[in-house]
Amino acid sequence: MKIQKKILIVFLLIIITDIFKWFLFSDILKYSFIIMLLISAYFSKDKLLFSAFFMSSLADFMLIFTSKYQLGMLFFSIAFCIYIIRHSGQKLLIPIIFLAVFILNKTGIPYIYIVYVCLFYINLYYVFKNCRRLFLPFFLFAICDIITALRFYCIKIPSYVIWMFYAPAIYLIVFTPATM
Repeated sequence: MKIQKKILIVFLLIIITDIFKWFLFSDILKYSFIIMLLISAYFSKDKLLFSAFFMSSLADFMLIFTSKYQLGMLFFSIAFCIYIIRHSGQKLLIPIIFLAVFILNKTGIPYIYIVYVCLFYINLYYVFKNCRRLFLPFFLFAICDIITALRFYCIKIPSYVIWMFYAPAIYLIVFTPATM
C-alpha cells in the first residue's frame, strides 16, 4: 500500500478516535501521522522542507504530549523561519522580526506567540507571492491556528475540528512541490 494511502487511513482513524474521545490512542495516531509525513519529507530530498517539518514535529510533540506550549511554539517559529527562507530566499528578515516583536510587545501575550503569528503570516505572504500551489496548505494551516487560538482562549471546540484542517494542511505541505 502506498504511503499516501496509509497516511489517509491514519487521518481517518484520528478523526474517529477524537470523536469517540479515545484521546490516548488518538494522540499516538496523531504523532504517528506526523512521523509518517516527516519520513516522507526526508525522502523528498528537499532539505529545507525536511528541516522545517522536523522542527514542526518537535513542536507537535510538545503540544500533544506535554504542557510545554511555549516551547512548542518556539519550535513552530523556527519551522516558519525555515519556511520563509524556503519560500522567499529572505534570511535577513527573520532576526529583524524577532527583535521588532521583542521591542514592541506591550500586550502581555507571551512574546513567542506574537513572533509565531508574525512569522506565519509573513510565510503566507511569500507563499502567495512565490509558490501559489502551496497557498491552500498554508491557508488550511491558518484556519487551524485560528481555531486553536479560539479553543485555547474562549470557545470549546473539539480537537477533531482542528485536525480536520491541520492534517490536510501538513499532508499537502509535504506532498506539494514548492517550485517558484
